[in-house]
Amino acid sequence: MPPPKANLPPPPAHLPERLAPGHDASSFSCGNDSLDAWLRDHALTAQGKGVAVTYVWLDGAGVIAYFAISPTLIESQLLSRGAATGLVVVPAYLLGKLALDRSLQGRGLGERLLTQALARVASITAEGGGRLLVVDAIDEPAAAFYAHFGFIPIPGTSRLYMKLSTIRRALGA
Repeated sequence: MPPPKANLPPPPAHLPERLAPGHDASSFSCGNDSLDAWLRDHALTAQGKGVAVTYVWLDGAGVIAYFAISPTLIESQLLSRGAATGLVVVPAYLLGKLALDRSLQGRGLGERLLTQALARVASITAEGGGRLLVVDAIDEPAAAFYAHFGFIPIPGTSRLYMKLSTIRRALGA
């Protein structure tokens, strides 16, 4: 059976940059309090501790979208044989957060933000390895969003994954 194909949108208009102390997240609101609070209260701390790196879209100094990436491991028994390839634990990256300010929602920009996150992970893994990109779906609409682009659910969890080789092919990398 051929590998799943990623259904990726066109290239993005905004360019993400790494979150910095001068970026203003105080008015960011995506409609999910936990995503808003994580950006405001934890993103810089997580970045400073080497736990996750957050990339943002800015309007002036104000954050209007973001995603956060961190390394992770997935136990192979949760995955298909093709994804695990005989490993006990599979090296992966986690796209733990992805959010757009309400002012940007409904215009297809979430797809573009996801494409940028995928491109960033593909670039990182070209240097540091990894087999999968795992996403944490915060709710059912988020899970459906990721599944639309070819992410595969991990049974018994709120996570989905895609092989990095699939991402690289879809991006032409």
